[in-house]
Amino acid sequence: MAKFVVLIGCAVAAATMLPSVTGSTNMMEMFFPELQKSFAPGVPHPYHNVTEECYADTIKYMTDFHAFRPYAREMFYSCGEIREDYDLTWNRKDPGNFGMCRQVKPGNETTFETVYCYTTIYISESRDTLRKGVCFPDSCTENDIEIFITEAHLTNPVIPRWESTRASCAKASHEFRWSDILAATVCAIFAAVLIVGTTYDIVQRRRTELEKRAEPELTTFSKTSPSDIVEESVDALSRNGNSMDVSSREPLNVDEGTTDTLTKTSKFKEFLSKCLLAFSVIEAGQNILSTSQGSRNIGCLNGIRVLSMSWVILYHHYLLVGSWLSSSSLGNPRYVSEVVEKRWASQVLYTGRHGVEAFLVLSGLLVAYLTLKQIEKRGGPRRYNWLLFYVHRYWRLTPVYAFCLMIYSTLTLHMGNGVWWNYWYGEQQLCQDRWWANMLYFHNLYPFPGSWYRSMCMPWTWYLSLDMQLFIISPIFIVVFYKSWIGGTVLSIVTTLISLASTAYIEYIRGTSMRGDPLPYRESELEPGYWLYTKPYHRIPQYLIGIALGYIFFRLKGQQFKINKIVNCLLWCCAAAIALAVVYGPYSSDDSYRVPQWAAVMYFTLFRFAMSLCVGWVIFACATGNGGPVNSLLSWSGWLPLSKINYCAYLVHMIVIYLYTTGFETLWHYTDFHFGLEFLGVLALTYSVAFLVATAVEVPFLNFEKIVIPSRR
Repeated sequence: MAKFVVLIGCAVAAATMLPSVTGSTNMMEMFFPELQKSFAPGVPHPYHNVTEECYADTIKYMTDFHAFRPYAREMFYSCGEIREDYDLTWNRKDPGNFGMCRQVKPGNETTFETVYCYTTIYISESRDTLRKGVCFPDSCTENDIEIFITEAHLTNPVIPRWESTRASCAKASHEFRWSDILAATVCAIFAAVLIVGTTYDIVQRRRTELEKRAEPELTTFSKTSPSDIVEESVDALSRNGNSMDVSSREPLNVDEGTTDTLTKTSKFKEFLSKCLLAFSVIEAGQNILSTSQGSRNIGCLNGIRVLSMSWVILYHHYLLVGSWLSSSSLGNPRYVSEVVEKRWASQVLYTGRHGVEAFLVLSGLLVAYLTLKQIEKRGGPRRYNWLLFYVHRYWRLTPVYAFCLMIYSTLTLHMGNGVWWNYWYGEQQLCQDRWWANMLYFHNLYPFPGSWYRSMCMPWTWYLSLDMQLFIISPIFIVVFYKSWIGGTVLSIVTTLISLASTAYIEYIRGTSMRGDPLPYRESELEPGYWLYTKPYHRIPQYLIGIALGYIFFRLKGQQFKINKIVNCLLWCCAAAIALAVVYGPYSSDDSYRVPQWAAVMYFTLFRFAMSLCVGWVIFACATGNGGPVNSLLSWSGWLPLSKINYCAYLVHMIVIYLYTTGFETLWHYTDFHFGLEFLGVLALTYSVAFLVATAVEVPFLNFEKIVIPSRR
């Protein structure tokens, strides 16, 4: 019995000596003891810079918590916790309970409301940060809370090197700024125009339907009264203008002045009618949903567009929700890092950025193919209207882009709330300062070299600036190809080699390592930033592949180009092998193995060009009758409506993802099923919003351009 008691005593002693690996400390548990000391008689306290009202309300909050008041307990337990096992789980975030904190309202027990703040705690001599949610009386400012939390580290043995705190407090409501009011006014005016245009379209359709029903009841010309003849003649004259032979209508006594007046009036009415119909959502919706396409169209492009866009959305959704490196709300980062991202199949998640290569190839192809056809039709490049070439491109991209930028930089702030909702304040301020760089299509170059955050408004739209810059210089290559295919080929090859050489040099001096390798090969000789990713000198080879394809299709004139079956199979196998090497090449199950720098430089230099060659082969094979089942899949008519709204989907997809992720009220835990289900929801919502934006903005403005400039070339 004595031995048993001794063993129990030793076990208890050992347990008290072992550090707790599952314990957790509420943020207020660290703070209340320090606060309690501050109002002891004769004891100096460090809270002199805290506002008096905040100090008094916080003391009441603490006192009521100790008295088990329900509201104070709700505030207390809505705060995040500091866990002693954060070095094991890698989870240094706990936003607490956003909703429970904000549901406290003034009543019998308290006279104040609450404010939820997400605090970032910086640890000295380390890059580590802890992010925790806290709940305080709403009389406290962000500075008050920073002082409170920073002083609380004196009683916290878990974090002995606490250096400073930054607090970001959620707003109870978001005030309407002048820019918000202006954006809402623009939306209201635009909605009114759409309502008028749609109503006019409905009336016109109804009138046409009634006229068709009444046609069998019309009398013959011989039974028409003389007055009707005059009205019909004047109407005909008004419709046809000067093309009608006025001399043959002398008995009608319609003088030249009256004819001119009627003609001008009729033209104005016709112009006004077309403008109203251009802004009909019925007309726009039917245009988008139509699956009919011309026989000369390259049908596989539709499938490539939609699948590439879906891959990009998958990548961005994973980046902001599931990635342990970049997600602000991920609750199980170690699991994602050591399990999810170590799986071979998971490489697809963070290689979705390769979808951009398909966009560049498609853009270069269509610009070259359509422009070469127009040049041939006009009789040469000298007779081609190059001014309208650029005007049409700017008009094609900008109105709907400007609309989305306006919404993103103003009204999105009022669409919700959450732990990370304050993101919108900084992002919208950046957009209101630098929107002009987006509209001039060079925000990927200014400021140079730039970065994803803190330098670009709507940062994912860097591609639009890149595409516009490549479009501006595309006539150089298109005209050379038109005059000589040898000259165009040589120019394209030389440009590609210069681009690849510059990429290799920059990657070498930056010492960039492969994904999963945290250490660079050497200290970078360049300042941090996007020296390559968003730059035209890095991306132009992919665009030139598209231009070369456009020239080939221009010369083929829609003819088939049959390839030997064995050769065709070999080419398909090569393309598939190259694409798989690009996607899965960086994967390694052995963390200890490090790729030599020369291999890393070679991969970074060639992988985008290689992926573009694969996309180019798929397009060429499908368009020339060598695609087989792949062509059948990519040319499915169901892709066409989605393809028409692909540009709008690109514009709005990140807005949808940002609204979703910044509105989280707690941490998000990754599971394959959960992530897959969310991705499908984001994809469906993105294309639904894109359809609305395309119907209301993009298509009406394109129709309006056709009215103002009937012949673009």
